[in-house]
Amino acid sequence: SQIPAQETDLEIFLFTGTTTRQLTKNGFSDHDPWVNSLGHVVWIEEHDFVFERLIQYYNGTDIIQISDAPDFLLNPKISSSGDIFWIRGLYRFPGAVLYHFKDNVRSGLDFGSDYEFAMNDQGQATWYTSNSTVNLYTGTKKTQISDSGGFADHDPWISDSGHITWHGYQYDPRETGIFAWGPAG
Repeated sequence: SQIPAQETDLEIFLFTGTTTRQLTKNGFSDHDPWVNSLGHVVWIEEHDFVFERLIQYYNGTDIIQISDAPDFLLNPKISSSGDIFWIRGLYRFPGAVLYHFKDNVRSGLDFGSDYEFAMNDQGQATWYTSNSTVNLYTGTKKTQISDSGGFADHDPWISDSGHITWHGYQYDPRETGIFAWGPAG
């Protein structure tokens, strides 16, 4: 059986600094908006059930549906460079997928995480996988940047210059650490 969505009609508004503009008025539960420095917005449009979600994108002029079909979609985010990321969760398909959208091109990456990722304004994203390694997507290439070395690596964060930090822990012997990685150069 499916889990019913919220029984409220939530809408998306954009405050420009002087005025407020209503972006949606559609009878659906629109939620989890993310706005960039250009005033472009992404959000979830949720239909009758939690697992029937679409990703919508306001490009400053028009609203465009950028996901291909309703699914268990989560955490849409947009960078100032126009890169959009979101997650297709594990409900209907094995393995979560991190989607990237830019210049009307959508691509999916094996994700294997717990629905969390971090991104920067350069359009790079980082996340950790179920085998406790940290990954980086640069907009064109996915790279594993940690080998765990006995540590369970979690919760990476990425700066606009591409530097990544994360924490790791191991149980025997009990140790924790903060790790860092930076781009060559």
